[in-house]
Amino acid sequence: MPQLTSNRPPTIAEAFFRTGFGCVSAIVFKIAVVVIVILVLDWRSQEKKARQEAERTATSETASRLADEIAKDTDPNGRFVRKPVGSLSEADAWGRALRLDYQPGTLSDGLEVRSAGPDGEWNTRDDVVVTRSSKISNKALVRDAAGGLFDAAKTKLWGKNPPDTEKK
Repeated sequence: MPQLTSNRPPTIAEAFFRTGFGCVSAIVFKIAVVVIVILVLDWRSQEKKARQEAERTATSETASRLADEIAKDTDPNGRFVRKPVGSLSEADAWGRALRLDYQPGTLSDGLEVRSAGPDGEWNTRDDVVVTRSSKISNKALVRDAAGGLFDAAKTKLWGKNPPDTEKK
């Protein structure tokens, strides 16, 4: 049986139920898509941060282990026994070689094991740096100070080149 159609305009309720849910469902769908995109981006960002932190931690542990191995060897004066400065055999989490450097001081001797970090550039903010220091013995400090005074006195008395050190 065919349905009777009237020529009257639909009421507000009829119009809403015919077309309103279509508009509302489209808006709800768009909002849901935006929320899902935001959640996925946030999840990926958190995952990336966690991965970077794990890489930094692994590199720091490797550098600490190497620094401890190198720092074990000290001479009787308390200074580190020098190993070749530069690239080490071990690599960081990004596949680049770690680097060894020494930082001698007046009262202590220092060593530094450094990774270039994720950007691969040396001496930037993202570098992973592990340092160790060794206290120089008091005997060595006194001997160095006395030697420095002796050298200064020789220079003052005989000028730039003392007679016993002149080249012949």
